[in-house]
Amino acid sequence: MKDTQLYAQILGIVSPWSVDSVDLDIKGEKVTVQVSFNEGHHFTCPLCSKESSRYDKVRRQWRHLDTCQLQTTIEADVPRVDCQEHGVHQVLVPWSKSGSRNTMLFECLVLRWLQETTISAVSQQRNLDWDTVHDIQRRAVERGLERRKALTPTNITIDETSEKKGHNYLTVVSEGSRVLYIAEDRELASIDGFWKTLSTQALEGIRSVSVDLWKAYTSSTLAQEQQFEDGRGLLGG
Repeated sequence: MKDTQLYAQILGIVSPWSVDSVDLDIKGEKVTVQVSFNEGHHFTCPLCSKESSRYDKVRRQWRHLDTCQLQTTIEADVPRVDCQEHGVHQVLVPWSKSGSRNTMLFECLVLRWLQETTISAVSQQRNLDWDTVHDIQRRAVERGLERRKALTPTNITIDETSEKKGHNYLTVVSEGSRVLYIAEDRELASIDGFWKTLSTQALEGIRSVSVDLWKAYTSSTLAQEQQFEDGRGLLGG
């Protein structure tokens, strides 16, 4: 099997895309996979899936899984289309999600590492900058939230945590072992954002709230409780 065919199968690349070459740089410890598209293909708008006219093409790169310990990069000129409804947008590619500069396979590997250790540890061990690892985690959380059913919690806990002692605080809302919500910092807005994710029916179903004795958390919870003057809703029962 040719190297171009191998990478086409690994990346799931099919028409109108194809792998043109696999360039090996032993001295630089890199592998570059060059991908192109069929110039005659009619692409669609990534927002509405309507066939749209070609506007231009932009050179892009994506980090892929290492090949025999060599850093591997995908390169391609990606078309942009001019949609009558949504304007100019870059088309979707089969090997990566919109907005990412990594292949989906590489992001899956990073996410498995993140299940075992911190963002800082992953960035140091894999020679990635902190923001890159954080963005991979953020996109995964957003995809999970899109798939998650509407929340209907009953007994919740509001607490804080930090990556390093005294730094980078996070607000965490959970029910048992299930994390329901995470927000940066531990300010009033950090927990107010959680209540906004719940429907009125979900708020009425809450029966207990265990709160870290932090003023912002208690103030936000008590303010939410006062919105149910008839005694049925939050902390009702």
